[in-house]
Amino acid sequence: MNKSLLILSLMFFFSLSFSDEIGEIRKMYKEALTEFGKGNITKAESNFIIISRNPKRDIKVYREFIAKSHYFLGEIYFLKEDFRKSITYYRVVLEKFQDEEIYEKALYKLGRTLIIADRLDEGIAVLEDFNRKYTTSNGASYYWLGRGYLKKGEKEKALSSYEKLLSLYPDSPFAYEVRETLATFGEIKKNDNKISNLKINPEIEREKEHRLKLDKKKELLKKISYLLEIKQRLLEIKLELLNQSIISKEEIDEK
Repeated sequence: MNKSLLILSLMFFFSLSFSDEIGEIRKMYKEALTEFGKGNITKAESNFIIISRNPKRDIKVYREFIAKSHYFLGEIYFLKEDFRKSITYYRVVLEKFQDEEIYEKALYKLGRTLIIADRLDEGIAVLEDFNRKYTTSNGASYYWLGRGYLKKGEKEKALSSYEKLLSLYPDSPFAYEVRETLATFGEIKKNDNKISNLKINPEIEREKEHRLKLDKKKELLKKISYLLEIKQRLLEIKLELLNQSIISKEEIDEK
């Protein structure tokens, strides 16, 4: 009898310890998300690193937080423009957490970051893989795939990616920039044909000025895409915080 009571007591103690530890991890995770949303990168990074190093990733209730912490560390280092670290953390999600919901986002973010880091062949392969598997990028994956092909000088493939974006996601936030890019392509091609026939210096100067305006337009479009990424990230953080709050409330109601 005493032995049975001892076993039951130990089971109850370990159950409480387990519950307390999960509660602490969830609290730390939510705090990291909140600080990240506020722009306090240092605090967010610290919390995500602690969670990512938890050795219990094979236990399901820990696994989600560990996977998402790796993902958000990838986001933090992307913002810091430390693309090597960002790529490393996204890859951890892909290699060790294939069964987690965050896998899909990590695959897209890895492809995008590889393109920005000028690792074009890798980035294109990842984004092509993403487009075969998923249809949830709101056009972003086709946008960055087009950017990758454009950087490689493969304009026809870039145009094909952009046209798919406009066909599948005409109302995507990226659609405006793509339409502007395609218009710029048309201007450049038209101007190239003009320049080949020009011999008068004043006209050549005007063409140079026009080219400068097009370059400035390209820079503006890059800034727009960067702002879209920030907006998308903030929305993602808000949705994740809402999701965690709902889960916490459901657990309290069950008790």
